[in-house]
Amino acid sequence: MEISNSKLCSHLDSFTEKFSFLLNHNFFIDSTDGLFSLKHSHELLDLQKALRVCHDFLSSSKKWAIEENTLNCIISIYALAIKPLLLFIEKRSENSPSLMDQCAELRKEYLTELRLFKKRQNQKPLVKEDAAIRLQRAYRLHQYWKSKKTSKTGANTVYSIPLNIAPPIPQKSNAVNQVAAKNWVLAHSVHWQPTARKILKNLIHRSFKKFEQRLKIAVESFNEKLMSLPLEERKYIVIIPGKKWNQKSNPWVTSLALKYLTIPPLDIVYENENSYQNDIKAVIFDDAAYSGKQLQGVLETTRFKNVHLIIPFISRTALSNISQAVWVSSHEKMFNISDMNEFSEEELNLLKSKTGDYYSEDLTKRTFNWFDHKIPDHLSTLDDILCFGKTLDKPSCQVPFIPETTPPYSVKWF
Repeated sequence: MEISNSKLCSHLDSFTEKFSFLLNHNFFIDSTDGLFSLKHSHELLDLQKALRVCHDFLSSSKKWAIEENTLNCIISIYALAIKPLLLFIEKRSENSPSLMDQCAELRKEYLTELRLFKKRQNQKPLVKEDAAIRLQRAYRLHQYWKSKKTSKTGANTVYSIPLNIAPPIPQKSNAVNQVAAKNWVLAHSVHWQPTARKILKNLIHRSFKKFEQRLKIAVESFNEKLMSLPLEERKYIVIIPGKKWNQKSNPWVTSLALKYLTIPPLDIVYENENSYQNDIKAVIFDDAAYSGKQLQGVLETTRFKNVHLIIPFISRTALSNISQAVWVSSHEKMFNISDMNEFSEEELNLLKSKTGDYYSEDLTKRTFNWFDHKIPDHLSTLDDILCFGKTLDKPSCQVPFIPETTPPYSVKWF
């Protein structure tokens, strides 16, 4: 049976939506021998027909012809055919802008699936027997997003806590004022000026841009974990620590992260919510973990047993306090003051005095890190220095060198 040129074009247009995403994301490429055998299944029948037609077209300069009985056989797709096939699809779509827009949207939505695929590809060679399974999962994901777009509860889901995906953000940088910092050093006695310079050297300011980039990476690591699970196990809720709104960063960070989630949460609730079973996946967002004590307290009191933490910046101390009990996202490690080898025992003792007492473990809870959106409180940093610019040897002398910072979430915004 031969398929005419016009019928083939119609055939391709009909199935482009199903296989363009798969083709663009290399689901047919086997890194070992360059081809996959796609086993016949009901779900993939239309996909196989379209691919077989394209394969015949690309591998033959003769008529676009296909034997009907070959559709029921195992089909081989060569990796070298992928690029020409994509070009062919684009060429055939010149008069159909909406189709190309749709393909572009699909490519954007499925970037997470691509990252997951590449990660697996780097971990171990793919085998032919995995092809049909991976294609089925990918197509089910496509159907999931398609249903989300048409569902009344898709992007417009009403959550118990009505967060805003466009929360207020810092309007200016609070990086070190270099002139003021030099004056702060000079305000010390000659003996302590080298110590003051060491402190400046070890200060780490992270801009809002840097923070959002790391938050996105943290969310994507959660997306990858979620997408590696069967569809029925991908449901989760987001919990906000506390019983009501407070001036903490969790709701704000959660709002920033919503746009990066591949699958939206079922709900966003306070930690004392009783509407869900305690074995459902519960996700907590935060901007940074310094000592981990606050999170440890939340984990000890929450009734949810399957907790996932998405935090872009975590210290060694915090990680040791929380990682045993929960899943922790990809993150950038922050150094505690006690991790730094530059300070002498005399200098460390002086820094300890700035924490309020002389217990050595106190410096394991504090860092010299801060962000455009906030400077950590006195439990997480040496705020006498970062916030007020107090000198080490003259407590009454202050030379602030970091601009005053008001967190964007200091007033209720949702």
